Amino acid sequence: MALVKNQIETISSYAGLMVSILEEINFKDEPLPFSLNVLPLLIKNGLKDHSTFYWYSFGLRNRVVAHTLGSILSIDEFVDEETSRKKILQLKREWLDNEIEFVDITPEEKDIIESAYMILKNL
Repeated sequence: MALVKNQIETISSYAGLMVSILEEINFKDEPLPFSLNVLPLLIKNGLKDHSTFYWYSFGLRNRVVAHTLGSILSIDEFVDEETSRKKILQLKREWLDNEIEFVDITPEEKDIIESAYMILKNL
C-alpha cells in the first residue's frame, strides 16, 4: 500500500511541476483553467471530475463518498469556482435537511450515502 501511495504522490508532484511550467509559459497574464489548476489534487486524491472534486472539498473529505455523491448529486457543467462551491454547499444542506429523495440508486450507494449522512450529522 505504501508503494502505491508513494507512486501516486510522485505522479501528483510531477503534475504540480507541469502545472507550474505551463503557468509560467502559457498563462502568464491569465488565470489557470480550473482543471489544470487542481490537477495535482485530483491525481493525489483519485478524483475524476469537478463535481467529485467539490464534493470532496466541501462535502466530506472521503474519496468514495465524493465519487458517490458526485455521480448522484452532480453539479452541472463547471462555471466558476464560487458558483460550484455554493451549489455543493446548497446540495449538502438540502441533503442533510432530508429535502432530497434518492431514487434509482444501488444498495451500495445507499449504504455509502447513509454512512456519510450519519457522520456529517454527528460532527
